[in-house]
Amino acid sequence: MRSKIACWLPVILFVSFIGVPCVLADYTIIVTIGDTTLTQTNNPVNIAGTYSHAATGGQITITDISSSKLAQVLLPNAAQDNVVDSIKLVNAKITANNASVTNFPLSFQAQMTEGPRTPDSMVFYKILVLGLWQTATGSSFLIGDYVKNPLTEDFTFLQAAPYTPGNLLMQIPPSGIAWPPPSHAELTGDRILRVETAIKLANGKWLNFDTGANPSRFIMMYNDSSPDQCPPGGKAGSKNCKRDASLYLPCAMKKSECK
Repeated sequence: MRSKIACWLPVILFVSFIGVPCVLADYTIIVTIGDTTLTQTNNPVNIAGTYSHAATGGQITITDISSSKLAQVLLPNAAQDNVVDSIKLVNAKITANNASVTNFPLSFQAQMTEGPRTPDSMVFYKILVLGLWQTATGSSFLIGDYVKNPLTEDFTFLQAAPYTPGNLLMQIPPSGIAWPPPSHAELTGDRILRVETAIKLANGKWLNFDTGANPSRFIMMYNDSSPDQCPPGGKAGSKNCKRDASLYLPCAMKKSECK
């Protein structure tokens, strides 16, 4: 289904003005936290709640930062979906409820309308994470991103980035992957962006994504016209870029896990 959210632009036709609608399509955000899937159309997904993961026995609670800062997954550029692809997790405090939060999965995705396109534009898909750990002991994080384009194809895995503190303030800004990857078609038509994370937390400890803090904390996937560097001021292979071998991304291991 595609609803019509119309805005009217004046154009001259035969020396008279008429209104021409610019149309934004429906979008549906899908969030999977442990064994629970949440969906919302044309609105952010509220993700506060308690979630379990049967495969590992882990349980977490996600809470809002405050009554005015709700834990959500949203499209920050929904009004410009035909220009910028992006999806973002905001204002979530994730707390481990037991000692089995060792590889807890949290993923989110949404379909974007066409634009940007290649080869008309340079397109790099990136992930950016800023978060705050309560403690370094027993904490690790892994994130990966995917794109499905065209929609008839499987998801294409782009990149993964780990973080094991180290610093309690987590920053993960990998360089981004140019589209198209080898053996892929140019980027055109609608596409689906997908983010997967795996979280390790000691019992009773938290990971905080307070988007109103300074610096702002969130998880985001987006496109840009140029690559970045990772880690900030560091080198690939530094301790901030070493992967915890106990974490893995389900969709990267088994395509049937991402739908």
